[in-house]
Amino acid sequence: MLVVRTPVVAALAVPAGVGDWVIGLCRVLARVGTVRAVTMRYASLPETTSVEQAEVHRSTRHLRAVSARIERVMGERSFRLWALLTLNVLDLLTTAAVLALGGTESNPAMQGVVEHWWKPIVVKGVVLGLMWLVVLRTPVTSRLADLGLLLAWVFYAGVVLWNTLLLVNY
Repeated sequence: MLVVRTPVVAALAVPAGVGDWVIGLCRVLARVGTVRAVTMRYASLPETTSVEQAEVHRSTRHLRAVSARIERVMGERSFRLWALLTLNVLDLLTTAAVLALGGTESNPAMQGVVEHWWKPIVVKGVVLGLMWLVVLRTPVTSRLADLGLLLAWVFYAGVVLWNTLLLVNY
């Protein structure tokens, strides 16, 4: 490949009183360009042996298996979190219905919160947000997040069942 630099015409007017560095710059710009050959070289990888190719294939299979496990665990945890969110919404609705019918809040931690309609929503939102962060930040190999989600799911399912039974028996 040939690269041609075109000559630069030095028709520059240098104002009086400008230093020598401007004149030197003008002389550099006025030089005639040159023609030179440029060779292109492409990068190449060294030849691999069959042992190295087998290692690459084994590592790739292992990486795909790890990636699939991460996707599966995170999918299961996300599903459990959405189920927990649904149970919390059902808890809010059934508790509001029980309170509207003259019932009382039996959870001592929530008794002062149910005075206003928006406070239980804020409390549940903060708790669910913290749970979401903890569960999604827990390592994939840890069973703690799965156990915590299962226990929370069972607890809220019991709360919703209890509220539903109160509504049915009313």
